[in-house]
Amino acid sequence: MESFFTIANHRLTIVEVDGEYTKPFTTERVMLVPGQTMNVLVTADQAIGRYSIAMGPYESAKNVKFQNTSAIANFRYFGALPNSVTLPAK
Repeated sequence: MESFFTIANHRLTIVEVDGEYTKPFTTERVMLVPGQTMNVLVTADQAIGRYSIAMGPYESAKNVKFQNTSAIANFRYFGALPNSVTLPAK
């Protein structure tokens, strides 16, 4: 099942997919499929803080059961306050 990955307020630059270098391109989110690998560069150019990292499934068919496993983590800049979190845009 395909999944999306994003870091709030950050751009991701894809430089390699499945062991092959690619012409770098920048995006706000990436889509991964099972078994796929990707090297992504993150430009840490935002204000000091904690930014949510989110990964969730791609759902295109209605009324189809699937494993809805999502992941959330924090991308923390040095000096960030422990209770400051920025969420990804909807």
